[in-house]
Amino acid sequence: MNIASNRGFGIAAEGISEVSYILVINVLRFLSVKVGRLGLIKFKPGLYVYIGSAKRNFLSRIRRHLAKNKRRFWHIDYLLTQKEARVERVYFTKRRDEYQLARGLMGFPYIKDFGSSDCRSSSHLFYIEKRNRRFYDFLKDNYLTLWKNPISD
Repeated sequence: MNIASNRGFGIAAEGISEVSYILVINVLRFLSVKVGRLGLIKFKPGLYVYIGSAKRNFLSRIRRHLAKNKRRFWHIDYLLTQKEARVERVYFTKRRDEYQLARGLMGFPYIKDFGSSDCRSSSHLFYIEKRNRRFYDFLKDNYLTLWKNPISD
């Protein structure tokens, strides 16, 4: 997988910094995962949306998220190290406001306190029904750009 190339999107990935981003994660089967201090979390199959930010080097952050073998540091690491969880899309915006993005998704089911320990949001991980029009309207309304389809290479 050549994630650095970012062919076809007209974006120099190495130069992207000070962004908020969204990972669209496909969980392929039921999972029970111990997530740090949050304890055991049960994930049903389907699409999850994780909101994050990168002050510097967006590309390095995304590469880390895509790696299966890594030290688990953030809540999302516990989910993404599972072989049944795959990042399928990455969206970003130059606005660094995770809180505002999380507020925009609060109508969707979420896992309380997931990924939001350094923010006043209730969560940064949301469950999205497949082909949900409201989610895609949210992406457009918040000027989120598709950066890469990690599994397409």
